[in-house]
Amino acid sequence: MHRDYSLIGVTVSAKLSQPMKKLRRGRTGSMHAKTLVAVLIAFLFLASTASFAQAQTYVFATKWGGPGSGSADGYFNKPYGVAVDKAGYVYVADTNNNRVRKFNSSSGGLVDEWGSGGSANGAFNHPYGIAVDSTGYVYVADTLNHRIQKFTLESIILFQKDPSAQ
Repeated sequence: MHRDYSLIGVTVSAKLSQPMKKLRRGRTGSMHAKTLVAVLIAFLFLASTASFAQAQTYVFATKWGGPGSGSADGYFNKPYGVAVDKAGYVYVADTNNNRVRKFNSSSGGLVDEWGSGGSANGAFNHPYGIAVDSTGYVYVADTLNHRIQKFTLESIILFQKDPSAQ
């Protein structure tokens, strides 16, 4: 039997022989030779028109901090969460130091930090995750205090490290 099949504007002429009829299954004939041909045409069409993305290579740009604990600038103790706001500032949840640190993504400099160990508002017990929304609110997952804390720019300033305390 000779038939023409059309799919996606491509017409294929095929002569179906007796072995192709064996594809028919069940009482309803759910698998037909016509279906198989259509699937094969679609596969060949997509394979011939597919474009493959070129692999990209990422190159090291910069880093922030190193291993350490306490209040020393540039030290982290298990930084887990990282977020970037729309102005490009990078926020890091410095988990074992119980603080959040804010960096300038261009210069890499420390802009701000806040928090200390404890359960009071603005204090943390292993801050793990961090996010910044489109309006600038900072959300911190205060893991072992079992809460999420939300900070505004004003509250960040309230909890800023006092430079005269050193």
